Amino acid sequence: MFCIVPLNRTATRSNIMDGGGGIVACAVWVPQGMAKADPERVELSAEEMRRLLESTKSQLDESEAAGAESEGAEDMDGAESDEGSEEEEDEDGEEDDDDDDDDDDDGDDDDGEWVDVEEDEVEQQEVQLTPEEAAELAQYNLDEYDDEPGVDDTETKGFANVGGLVYHTSNDDDPYITMKDADEQDLDDFSVRPTDNFIAVGRTDQDGLSHVEIHLWNGEEDSFFVHNDMLLSSFPLCLEWLNFDAESEAQTGNLLAVGTMSPVIEIWDLDVLEAAEPLMCLGTPPPKPKKRRRGGKKKKKQPQEPEGPPPTGHTKEVMGLAWNSVQRNLLASSSADCSVKLWDLNTGECLRTYTHHKGKIENLAWNIAQPSVLMTGGHDGLVCVFDTKNPDAVAQWQLDSDIECLEWCPWDPESFLAGTSNGFIYQCDVKAPGETMFKLKAHDSATTAMSCSPSINGLLVSGSTDHIIKIWDIQGASPRMVSSQDPSLGPVYTIRFCPDFGAVIACGGHVGGLKIVNLFESGKLRRHFSKRNPTLVAKAEELVERRKAEMEERARLGIKGGPDDDDDSDQEDWASILSGLSLEEAKAEAEVQEKRQKRLAEKKEKRRQRRQREREMGITKKDKGKGAASQDAASSAQ
Repeated sequence: MFCIVPLNRTATRSNIMDGGGGIVACAVWVPQGMAKADPERVELSAEEMRRLLESTKSQLDESEAAGAESEGAEDMDGAESDEGSEEEEDEDGEEDDDDDDDDDDDGDDDDGEWVDVEEDEVEQQEVQLTPEEAAELAQYNLDEYDDEPGVDDTETKGFANVGGLVYHTSNDDDPYITMKDADEQDLDDFSVRPTDNFIAVGRTDQDGLSHVEIHLWNGEEDSFFVHNDMLLSSFPLCLEWLNFDAESEAQTGNLLAVGTMSPVIEIWDLDVLEAAEPLMCLGTPPPKPKKRRRGGKKKKKQPQEPEGPPPTGHTKEVMGLAWNSVQRNLLASSSADCSVKLWDLNTGECLRTYTHHKGKIENLAWNIAQPSVLMTGGHDGLVCVFDTKNPDAVAQWQLDSDIECLEWCPWDPESFLAGTSNGFIYQCDVKAPGETMFKLKAHDSATTAMSCSPSINGLLVSGSTDHIIKIWDIQGASPRMVSSQDPSLGPVYTIRFCPDFGAVIACGGHVGGLKIVNLFESGKLRRHFSKRNPTLVAKAEELVERRKAEMEERARLGIKGGPDDDDDSDQEDWASILSGLSLEEAKAEAEVQEKRQKRLAEKKEKRRQRRQREREMGITKKDKGKGAASQDAASSAQ
């Protein structure tokens, strides 16, 4: 039906590559021309590296301490309950110390307890070596094993030592690094062209490592690969691109706001490669409660007083982000603490807090036509639309389930779409609070993702935890489904239309990584929306013709390919039928196979000519057998 196109820059379309594995919870596009042509690289000094290592170590220590404290509290509660039970048993006279001693003497350690042993006792219990064993170990000089002769540790040149990590100060001095300079192909991969799009992807791998991957996609060249990535300390929940930088003269930039399970919002610079930490952070984590003193009997729980100043931002995970493209220094955020906050990107301060909801707020979006109007949707089933300058005047819509996704209609700024956890999609008009324009049963389970085409009126794509992506035409009074497919993503969590190509979407879910889908490579969809945007449809048809030419070339080279684009077919899954070789590699392989076939053909022709001569001379197989037997007899006689 529609085709899934994962690629990389250095290969053609036939080199299939998905967007990696792991959970893709969120994604956002970066328009063309917004990124620097040559991104900067971070070179950390020894002091900065040391500071980062110390900061990371402190975070790990705090997490370990928090885990140990919680385990300790559980152990203490269990110990106190055990003490109470033992006292009752002693009072009843049911326990006999003599029996316990007898059990210990019998060597039954199943019911015993661990015994703390001091380090001094351990040293005294070390195994005593015999003179022969000591002499054998002495020849290896293990005491001075790590000391290199003739090297002064205080004046070691050419090496750096940061946080216990010793390395060469220059890669040219490292004998194990044979590739001293990057080749032109690697440099080309990092350069950004005017026709390139970035796709920021929030991903968590199977081992629990969370990070943001920056994919580079070029629709004209069919290239798709990971350009950069940033490690995160927590699971990513939402992403928002920011064309704002307070430090630049024009106040334009290429920044990314990241919301995670942490209450702090991180701002990263996408024009910096291998950044070790965010450019800035919005908000501070909530203060930690005072630690309860261990020991003694359990007391009645008292409200714990937090340590440190009160938080300046959210107190729970950040679930939604929305940047105002008109008032470009404003960023709105929603959280599981049931609040919406408005941030000033110039100062990093929270300007206002809105509390219209009684549940978690997962979605929010600025209106396209009225830049001060904000829409929010929460798990209380409530959609609120209000002017941030006058937040008391709120228009509300109470829906029958949690709001999972929310979207303004690009072709009608006075209406919006809402997807709910029971699989419905609603369209509402802001001029009629509390009323709905239509209610559509879109999926069998929660409608978790939704996106409207920026250049094709009525084109809506929705995804669900039922693993299905559906294409809708919602223009007019009666919306209808045009097509559907299972993209092999598991539960679908994110769908985003490309801002420069109104028929291309990026989608991700629980498995399968990120996938790029060009909807208009389906003849059925091209025909249906052809009158909405003829220019875009014409470009898609040119792309299909190019695909056909490529498939014909692959077929000529003897490589298995896919069928031609059939306008009546709904099964155009190119990615599942193309070979894993690039077209250049396939041509080289075809040349080798052609030479091999040519040699085989020459041998076959020689055998045919020899048999033809034998038939002309009247030589049969029996004669050849007799001749061979006589030759064997003659050789044996000799």
